[in-house]
Amino acid sequence: MASLGVSPFIVSLVLNHVSVRRGTVTGRVYDQYTYDNEKREALTKWNNHLEPILA
Repeated sequence: MASLGVSPFIVSLVLNHVSVRRGTVTGRVYDQYTYDNEKREALTKWNNHLEPILA
């Protein structure tokens, strides 16, 4: 995904890496944003990259 322009932060969220956002008290308490739109965009880019390879 990085080669498709997705930030490492969003890649980590897509992979559900806890330490990226929830690893600190501050992250758990104050960062309540889910980044759903950014994750969907990243997965759409990944899908568009994989579709021609798998077809």
